[in-house]
Amino acid sequence: MQCPRAWYFKYIKRIKEIPSPALKYGIEFHNAIAYVLMRNLGESPKPTYTRPDIINLVKAGFDSGALEIPKKYLVEKWIEFDVNENITMTGKIDLVDVTKSCIVDHKTCDGEEYALSGNDLQKDLQLNVYGYWYLSLLPNKKKVSYQHNQLFKNKPELSRKVNTEVSRDSVTDYWNSIVVPVCNEIYEVKMRAEQDVNFFEKHLDSCGMYDGCRFKTPCDET
Repeated sequence: MQCPRAWYFKYIKRIKEIPSPALKYGIEFHNAIAYVLMRNLGESPKPTYTRPDIINLVKAGFDSGALEIPKKYLVEKWIEFDVNENITMTGKIDLVDVTKSCIVDHKTCDGEEYALSGNDLQKDLQLNVYGYWYLSLLPNKKKVSYQHNQLFKNKPELSRKVNTEVSRDSVTDYWNSIVVPVCNEIYEVKMRAEQDVNFFEKHLDSCGMYDGCRFKTPCDET
């Protein structure tokens, strides 16, 4: 939706991206939290983070309570399930708090304006996909909780947990009205235009997003 041309290069042409500084930061941030949680489970992961500022931010998160170790949980849980006969959904959930039936996502924030509220979480695409997967495994559950652990890079003292509760009916309605139609549209576009890059419109206002598009060179050549 941000740029069909960039989507074409990434998901149809499978052109390898050069990770942006923001993406590298996010990966190390998540790895540092996962390391702590996995160690607590008795596992022996290898540290895959080195930046002192990230280590300090994660430490501040645990010290302030914005991050915590649940009683029973799953870390970096890989999920895979069929949307329909043509489409398979895959993803990795940062943390599943099994005790509280809560889907948890770790987020870094540059400022208050980028942090989501509880109402925002109820309408979040990523969380609703995870919520649908979770409820599909537990047919007797009537609700699921969503939580963002929001860590502020410039002001760690403002770090916090934001959560909300969502009913099964709400998750199912979101899935049927938003997720499935978008998935079907993507599949139809892919089938129609795998060989025609000109079918995919270039959105110029997206070129500078997230430290700049990583497909600038092939796009300019096209």
